[in-house]
Amino acid sequence: MVNDFVDFLRPQTIIGRIPGLRQVPFDIRMARQTAGATAQWVGEGAPKPLSRQAFDAITLGHTKLAVITAITEELARFSSPSAEAIIRGDLAKAVVEVMDSDFVDPDNAGSANVKPASITNGVAAAGSGGTTEANVRTDVNTIFGEWITNNKGVVGGVWILPTVVAMRLSTMVNSLGQMSFPGISAEGGTFFGLPVVTSQSNGLLNTSANGKIVILANAPEILLADDGQVSIDVSREASLQMDDAPTNPVTASTVLVSLWQHNMLGIKAERFVNWTKARSTSVSWLNSVNWGE
Repeated sequence: MVNDFVDFLRPQTIIGRIPGLRQVPFDIRMARQTAGATAQWVGEGAPKPLSRQAFDAITLGHTKLAVITAITEELARFSSPSAEAIIRGDLAKAVVEVMDSDFVDPDNAGSANVKPASITNGVAAAGSGGTTEANVRTDVNTIFGEWITNNKGVVGGVWILPTVVAMRLSTMVNSLGQMSFPGISAEGGTFFGLPVVTSQSNGLLNTSANGKIVILANAPEILLADDGQVSIDVSREASLQMDDAPTNPVTASTVLVSLWQHNMLGIKAERFVNWTKARSTSVSWLNSVNWGE
């Protein structure tokens, strides 16, 4: 079985599966209207009133996710299957896993010019009412009510659910033994007429006070700047800090290891990606969701 390899289990991606995200370039300034004009009735011969509009701008700069690991050249050369190929694939998956988790995790407030805040951060959550089918319908009506209040239609809406929550919804039945939500499955489907993306991302299975969360996002109002792929670089000549919290900037006491001198191979995975909500009302979410438990 030398050609077989069992991958480390990682959650299915979220960003790549959401239909309708608005793709934008990096470092492009986009105008955004934050307040609209107001018309008024005007009597005969009376002056027409002026109305003020308000605008600001959004710019998505370059932010990146990266990871480096090092292996011996002997391991890369003599292992079967190739350790280098396996590690490349795992690093790429690791980048995507963190990207997806930070995309939805309410606790991710971001860091200026380093990483973007999640689409749920700064948005007040609605608490889930319970586990029954009636509770599910009440919770969904709460979310839809927020959208109606904010003058948004549901066109472009996408549900983002933990896989376990979608699975439990798919097994719920009413008093007649009929499926309560026949359109949904653990792999996605539809829920109240809108597409579903499921994942076991840590950002959805939040272990803090939020519990499991369910998100309804207006995909066209989520701006995504993405180079679209994980870049892989390999080097034998670099010098590395063998530390998962490297000193920055480098000091006189910083220890660097020469890959060339130690017959080692450094592999780096990197992806440039950034996102933001067009407005704070682009996303609604529920916390402490235990539907079907």
